[in-house]
Amino acid sequence: MYRKIIPIVLAFSGMLFFMGQMLSDENPLRSNNADGNINLNRTSEAVFPNVRLLPSSNTQQTGVDIARDPNNPGILFSTALSTIGGGNTFVNSGVYVSTNGGFAWRGSDTLNSPKQNDQRGYPSPVIDRNGRFYVTHLTSVTGFGSVTGVGVNYSTDRGNTWSSTVQIVNDVNADRSVAGTDDSPVSPYYGNVYSAWTTSATTPSTGRASRTTDGGATWSTPFTLNPAATGRNTLAHDIASGPNGEVYVIWTMALQTGSQTEDYVGFAKSTNGGATYSTTNNAFDINGIRSSSFNGWGIAANGFARIAVDKSNGPRRGYIYIVTSQQNLPPAGSEADIVLNRSTDNGATWSAGIRVNQDGLNNGKVQFMPSICVDDGGIVHVVYYDNRGFASVGDSASVYISSSFDGALSWNDVEIADHHFKPKQANGFTGGYFGEYTGVVSSQGKIVATWMDDNGGAPGNYNAWSGAVQSVTYPLNSFDLQTPAGGVTISSLANSNEPITITWDTSSATAAYKWVFGSPTTNPRILTLSSVSNVLTITRGQLDILLAGAGVVQGGQLTGQWDVWAFRNNPENDSLKSSNGPRSIVLRRELPTLSAFSLNSPANGTTVTTSQFSFAIVGINWTRSGSGTTYKWKFGSPAIGNVILSLPSNNSGSDSVLTIANRSLDATLKNLGLNPGDSIRGQWAVWAYSGTDSLRSSNLFDITLKRKQRAEVIIVYDSTTAACRISRDSVIANLNAMGLSYDVFNRSVNVNSVSMSFREFKRILFLGESSSVMSNAIKDSVKKYLEWGTAGQKAKLMIMAEDVGFHFDRPASVFYDPVFAKDYLGFEYAQDYPGALGGKGLVGALANPDKADSTTGPRPDVLRKSPTLPAYEMHELYRYRGTSLLNGVGRIGVTYNVSIMAIDVESLRRATDSPPGSPVRRFLQGALDFVDGILTVSVNTVSTEIPDVFSVSQNYPNPFNPNTKIDFSLPAKSTVTLRVYDVLGKEVMTLLNDVKDPGTYQANFDATNIASGTYFYRIDVRENTGGRSYSETKRMILLK
Repeated sequence: MYRKIIPIVLAFSGMLFFMGQMLSDENPLRSNNADGNINLNRTSEAVFPNVRLLPSSNTQQTGVDIARDPNNPGILFSTALSTIGGGNTFVNSGVYVSTNGGFAWRGSDTLNSPKQNDQRGYPSPVIDRNGRFYVTHLTSVTGFGSVTGVGVNYSTDRGNTWSSTVQIVNDVNADRSVAGTDDSPVSPYYGNVYSAWTTSATTPSTGRASRTTDGGATWSTPFTLNPAATGRNTLAHDIASGPNGEVYVIWTMALQTGSQTEDYVGFAKSTNGGATYSTTNNAFDINGIRSSSFNGWGIAANGFARIAVDKSNGPRRGYIYIVTSQQNLPPAGSEADIVLNRSTDNGATWSAGIRVNQDGLNNGKVQFMPSICVDDGGIVHVVYYDNRGFASVGDSASVYISSSFDGALSWNDVEIADHHFKPKQANGFTGGYFGEYTGVVSSQGKIVATWMDDNGGAPGNYNAWSGAVQSVTYPLNSFDLQTPAGGVTISSLANSNEPITITWDTSSATAAYKWVFGSPTTNPRILTLSSVSNVLTITRGQLDILLAGAGVVQGGQLTGQWDVWAFRNNPENDSLKSSNGPRSIVLRRELPTLSAFSLNSPANGTTVTTSQFSFAIVGINWTRSGSGTTYKWKFGSPAIGNVILSLPSNNSGSDSVLTIANRSLDATLKNLGLNPGDSIRGQWAVWAYSGTDSLRSSNLFDITLKRKQRAEVIIVYDSTTAACRISRDSVIANLNAMGLSYDVFNRSVNVNSVSMSFREFKRILFLGESSSVMSNAIKDSVKKYLEWGTAGQKAKLMIMAEDVGFHFDRPASVFYDPVFAKDYLGFEYAQDYPGALGGKGLVGALANPDKADSTTGPRPDVLRKSPTLPAYEMHELYRYRGTSLLNGVGRIGVTYNVSIMAIDVESLRRATDSPPGSPVRRFLQGALDFVDGILTVSVNTVSTEIPDVFSVSQNYPNPFNPNTKIDFSLPAKSTVTLRVYDVLGKEVMTLLNDVKDPGTYQANFDATNIASGTYFYRIDVRENTGGRSYSETKRMILLK
């Protein structure tokens, strides 16, 4: 074999160009034309030698992708799924960096972060406006262990060192995470970074999304991108941003069963920096190529969609392009072809498919796994695997790149790989794994692609490769600036769409340009804008954003010069400045005109109720003042003259709308000192601003901001499991039937780092499902809640979780905490129950005495009462029927009460001899009654003779230690509550809350667990049919 550079001569308008392409006897130059020439419209292309990013003989580098620095196109960042010792021994994110546009690379097969074992695959690279690198990926606790969610690491030194993993979401069902960034300098969201992924927490699977606005340190609460579609799974997202801050997220909708073929492409669009999206699950139809044994190679292939957006200043600025690999749906043939659909109206409508690869249709050859980019000149490039030069099935393959100069209407193909390989399953993997992506970006006049192949190593041991194609263009000619004339003033105006046009002569038909501005001269530059033609058009609103970013205040200006540079290829080596520049110019931020405006909603006199658990949006809006003004919403109490809240409107203050999450407003009110149930009355108004001037709305609206009262029960559950959501809904239905209010908190999975303050909640109910009980962070919150309780205001905790014993009190558990189990909760783990319980599983002890129910749970735990606590504090709540083994235990402590039941609520079933009613209702009532202290107070019937009047006697003995008796009489069937309070009026214990028939009763009060002092007991009676009521309070003294 030999390798050489040969000259290729192509003629353009009477001019000759000489280029070099790396060739060999195995790599002839391939063409889509009969005459053998490579026709590329305005340019020809030179193919550079390929480079292995980091040669390795023992590390697999698969699933490659690539990103470029938006402000330094020579900085490239590629990632790969890096596996050592096969596919399931060690998993990490490979990091590979080029600082010279892809000619040379450095890197590592492991991400240099403080923790190496939380990587779980699908790395996705991003570089933001500040040059900060990001890798999003699936996470795990033990390398290739179970998925725990999606995380991100970031680097501020171009990939040399990395942050610890920041968890974006805890979701054991997460898959295929991707990332993207807003890289448009005129976008109000410039620098935002976005992440999207699939979750099978829903059936069928759906998409989720999140964003960071602070360099990756924190991420927004994930939200659902698209609704579930019957019979279709959501798969494989991709993200791109538009020129004005639009965010576009796409995915494929694949058949849920059978072939799982990709059936159509979903599309979501955000115009507010990823805060919300408008979504369609079916933007256009496709027929993908998904297969577990593709084209005789035994590899898994897919028809996943990739997206790119034209952000040049050319005529197709804003066009969206999506590519897929399809077959048997025109224009695709009977074998896999690359098909592109484009939108010219920001995703509102989509073109018919356009076939990208230009080999013969239905020729038996396949093209698959494409990626796409649009370069700074608006040229569209697609890279993909291709076997057109070989036998149709089971032979070798190469990598091609197709380019379009007319917005994807016509294409030219070039083989970018200078070697070939035979696709095969990656060593150490199963299921035909072959990676799932390629990557492509533009860089300094070149197009750089990344892919994986096993050339140069052992068969099936894949390394990441890169190749580059260089556009060769016409020489530059001298040119002059045209408009505007020297000395003019151009004024910007916030949010204005009025265009500003700057023109100059054409330097060459293929030149690209940069318009530059500086003050007082063009050096140093303050503003730089690119253009692919001799015209630059920018709106007054976009210029206002740029000037604001340069520190110019409204009403301020910069006096300076502007000029234009023309570029042929690499800006460092081939550029030309205008002949008659620079020109003087004044760039001014115009002061908007303030005009009268008025409030719309919420209407005068509205009450807004907030809750820390509400994700609803509070919307406030008003009419506009002058164009370009900004706004602040203000709230004052008791009147607007005393402002205590001031918030800018949406879109950095430029919208006439303010939206705030209900829970965020609740947190604000809490910081103002409002307790749950408190409210504050006042007035709201809006101020419009223009520079240092302002104008208040013409009207004022009264408003009351109220924090929701603490609910009787807070339900804490894991939303990622369908069964736990069923448990939640069942508990809610029963609490509604019982007339008890509730709040709901999603604790998510066991590895979640989210914490929650439970302080001052009356009762907490934890719902488990299988191994999901609670995270360490939530456990710490529970400890603080229990420690917060007092004898006068007890904390009350209920846990219903089949695996609670194993979770906290078995050494094999990663959440092992025997102190928490024994000393706080009051139980000890004995064993998993051996075998199914059948129709007769559980029977009540102190809770629901002798009442039978059962559970379908596979392994409910067997518990014991804690050996470290006083025996009088411990109680048996439920037993396994026919044994002495315990399923439920309880603790009545001095400052808190705890009920533990080793069942998952959704698994509860009636036994063959259960009493009437729901087993969920019985277990829930039993837990509530126990933590309320009702079950430890005996109420006995003294006489069934019907008394004449309602009455309650003085307790006896009094003073007492520690037991006393309280008699009361009922002349009619009534609902009775009997409560004990301390001298401050705080409830100490509920002795009775039940319906009683007519008669005389005696309540036995055991005060073992409360301190000496003076207490009061109060009886409240409501007759069930006659409408009579009775209340009385008496004093008693406890002496110890």
